[in-house]
Amino acid sequence: MRALIMLASPLAALAACATPCPADIGQVYRQEAYRCVDGTELAVSFARQPNVAVIAVNAQRAVSLPAQPTAEGFRFSGAAGTFVGDGSVARWAAAGGAQTQCATEN
Repeated sequence: MRALIMLASPLAALAACATPCPADIGQVYRQEAYRCVDGTELAVSFARQPNVAVIAVNAQRAVSLPAQPTAEGFRFSGAAGTFVGDGSVARWAAAGGAQTQCATEN
């Protein structure tokens, strides 16, 4: 039932979940689209319980990165990459890839 509600929600369309979506990510509290200086496009859903960022890179299959402690802003990191930022600016690095600067699309 919960999955059906999420699929029906307009926010679910922006939930950064390319097919298939990662397992239940909990309550999505924020969604952002980021464009990076190298041309990469990120669709990011920030969720709680668990505290994760689900990121679809260039509309491909989404990856889930767990939150990591940070003094300010946000930091999500795991085997698939690292996403660090504060407000509308962020840095993205896919696993083994170079870091790129990103900003929200407003």
